[in-house]
Amino acid sequence: MSNPITAPAPTDTPTRRISPLARRLVVATIAASTAVALLATTFQLYLDYRRDLGQIEATFRQVSQTYLPSIANALWATNREEVQVALDGLKQLPDVQYVAVREEATLWAETGHRAATRVQNRDYPLTHQFRDQLLTIGTLSISVNMDGVYRRLLEKFWVILISNGIKTFLVAGFMFWLFHWVITRHLQKIAGFAAQLGSENLDQTLRLDRPKQSTPDEFDQVLEGFQLMQSNLKNALEALKLDILARERVEEELRQLNVHLEQRVADRTRLLQEQARIIDEIHDAVISIDMQGNISSWNLGAERLFAYPALEALGRNVCFLFPEGEAVLDVHHLQDEQEMESPIQRKNGEILYAHLSLSALRTQEKTLRGFACYAIDISARKQAQALADRRATELEASNRELEAFSYSVSHDLRAPLRSIDGFSLALIEDFGGQLDPAGHEYLHRIRRAAQRMGLLIDNMLRLARITRTSMHYTHVDMTSLATTIAADLQQTKILSAASIQVQPGLSAYGDQALMRIVMENLLENAIKFTSKTSQAQIDIGAEMQMDRLVYYVCDNGAGFDMVYASKLFGAFQRLHREEEFPGTGIGLATVKRIIRRHGGDIWAESAVGKGTTFFFTLPSSQLADAAYQYDNANT
Repeated sequence: MSNPITAPAPTDTPTRRISPLARRLVVATIAASTAVALLATTFQLYLDYRRDLGQIEATFRQVSQTYLPSIANALWATNREEVQVALDGLKQLPDVQYVAVREEATLWAETGHRAATRVQNRDYPLTHQFRDQLLTIGTLSISVNMDGVYRRLLEKFWVILISNGIKTFLVAGFMFWLFHWVITRHLQKIAGFAAQLGSENLDQTLRLDRPKQSTPDEFDQVLEGFQLMQSNLKNALEALKLDILARERVEEELRQLNVHLEQRVADRTRLLQEQARIIDEIHDAVISIDMQGNISSWNLGAERLFAYPALEALGRNVCFLFPEGEAVLDVHHLQDEQEMESPIQRKNGEILYAHLSLSALRTQEKTLRGFACYAIDISARKQAQALADRRATELEASNRELEAFSYSVSHDLRAPLRSIDGFSLALIEDFGGQLDPAGHEYLHRIRRAAQRMGLLIDNMLRLARITRTSMHYTHVDMTSLATTIAADLQQTKILSAASIQVQPGLSAYGDQALMRIVMENLLENAIKFTSKTSQAQIDIGAEMQMDRLVYYVCDNGAGFDMVYASKLFGAFQRLHREEEFPGTGIGLATVKRIIRRHGGDIWAESAVGKGTTFFFTLPSSQLADAAYQYDNANT
């Protein structure tokens, strides 16, 4: 059981001294009450002042409405006594100090005396109706003294201020006594109890000299808080003892961890030394530069590449490693991760080419402190690239010569072919009657052979031209393209009775002109091989296969044996006899070269008597751009 105690007040503080808290409360109460009283008094005086001004204005209106006509009539009649009586009557009005009547500049009558300050003056014209004319015969001047107004306001101010001051001090005194009885004496007792509270008497209980309350108030909460605080302090002391023991155990563990950490630091140091040795022995150059561009590390690979020993390189600006001191590695313009190719200069002046790989070096606070540079000698690769460029130039010149030769050969071959065809036709027309049927057949064969040879030459030139022509990529409406070609074939009566179905919404990314050649060749090929098929059908569309878009041209024509599929796209390769389906064997070879130039692929599936389906793919816009660059580099 805990024993209740009555806590003594602190020995250095009298129990009956004036409480600073109560004193501050009284001062605050007096100040607030005084401020409120002053504001209320000021507002009340302002209202009284406005009312007195209103009364003065009412006096002026009364003069204007009541006295002016009689005074004007008396002045017109020059009745000085009547005017003086009227002025004396005006003088009796509240706060009126001086009244006078002037006829032009002459003082005609007056009463009272004029004051120099604190007055309000008002002049009224005196008029008289004479022969339908309103004449101004004089002026009535009135002066109102404001001293009476100010005196009444001052008297009221002091009355209100003194009465409010008395009430304020009475309320403050009552509040001071009430605050001391209800709050201050209990706070002093609580302070004394808290002052003598120690670890040895945490079981004691605080009691206040106050009647029991029907409902708990703030002091009950304080008492409960003290009891809870004492309980918490007791528990905290026990926890502190346990914590001290735990700290001793932790200190021992820390000592052991320090020993372990020192061992790990030593191991890490050995590892870093081993890594430094490995970097130093790497064949390629590894250097680091600080934020001023000065070299701070230099491995053996750098000594081999640049031929400078570490003592000559460390601390120097990195610009001396490049021809004419060019600022290739300007740290203020480098990115965190960057790669470049640049000429470098060895100690003996020899110029080499190196691939530089740069990585930013940062502190633990992520502040940039420099860059690490990994340099690889690529001089041999540069020489090979230069050789390849030279050979590409030579190849381009050779292609131009070949193209010129092709046109020359074409022209030289066309001339005799035209002669053969022309003279054969002349023999038929001029000497046809002298020839037997066999002679006519021979001449027709000669003409067909010459015409076929001319067609072969045209197709060969077309194939060569497609291989060398430049490409211009754009988005191609394949549906519109196929529909247009089918309409053109209908106009030239090549379409026959075949029905062509084009899937709507087809589009591709490629060269518009070359894609037209592809579709023309595939459609003409399908029409040719369905010419002997009743209810011929040709379908053009696209489908997804293995996550790629595959275009197709399908027919139900003659078809072919897949054993010979490898010959399908070769130049001058034919799978049918000329008598069955005429042709040169160049069309599908042309189609394959165009698809390959686009970076796509083409193949066919067929069966004899069941038709053929040609499939081809085109890359996306990004892949097409890459194929275009590669094609232009190799054209």
